[in-house]
Amino acid sequence: MGSSSPVSQSTPGPPSRGADAAVRREVVLTGDRPTGPLHLGHFAGSLRTRLALQHEHDQTILIADLQALTDHADRPEEIRHNVMEVALDYLAVGIDPTVSTIVIQSGIPELAELMACLLEARQSLRARFATLHRKVLATVRDDDVCRRLMTIPGVGPVVSLAFSATIDIPARFKTSKAVGPALGLTPVLNQSGESNRIGRVSLCGDAMMRALLYEAAQVLLTRVQKWSWLKAWAVNVARRRGLQKAIVALARRLAVIMHRLWSDGTEFRWTRESAVATA
Repeated sequence: MGSSSPVSQSTPGPPSRGADAAVRREVVLTGDRPTGPLHLGHFAGSLRTRLALQHEHDQTILIADLQALTDHADRPEEIRHNVMEVALDYLAVGIDPTVSTIVIQSGIPELAELMACLLEARQSLRARFATLHRKVLATVRDDDVCRRLMTIPGVGPVVSLAFSATIDIPARFKTSKAVGPALGLTPVLNQSGESNRIGRVSLCGDAMMRALLYEAAQVLLTRVQKWSWLKAWAVNVARRRGLQKAIVALARRLAVIMHRLWSDGTEFRWTRESAVATA
């Protein structure tokens, strides 16, 4: 199961007296999302524990197929197939259905009814999202500034359009370096007496734009495969200061570069040599 999410809950039974007190056992609820086949990690992480619990507790194991549909709604047949595979894997590792209760989530009518409403709402939201996303792409496609900003690795349509709308008029900043502080991406200097301590970033300005720049920096540093002078700089910062500080520093530098490209009417240069030659 690619992203199984075992959840366990132990609930003591109601208090009882006499002989029933010796028989009463705690109730354990656990389960998995059938998004893929089980592997050794599941056995070491959860299945081995369930084998021990089934003889000491009233254990219920839930195969959460409805929950799996929330992020795999386009593959219902695969989810249905995985339900059977997961159930067979439970039996293969030694879970005894005579002492442990195995429940398929969609087999509970009340849950199925609730999830049907949620899945319909989700489908409607995804359709509206797709429509709005196409409008964003069309807007960016016809905007020279956005297309130029998207030459920077990690910067996509949403980031470029949001930056254009947030900055609005690039001339209101005397220098490109002033954009970072305006978006709250520079550290605060805490002064007390004779001590000067550099704290966290100020977090002033537009929070959404700051979050988008952080996401773009994270994509550039961890997902973009093509090497550039900007990524090399960020990797060196990460080695010295750690990944999180490197992402924040890269987000600040992205804001500076985006403003500079907007002001100069140029595109991003993947190597410093090409930038110098163009200049």
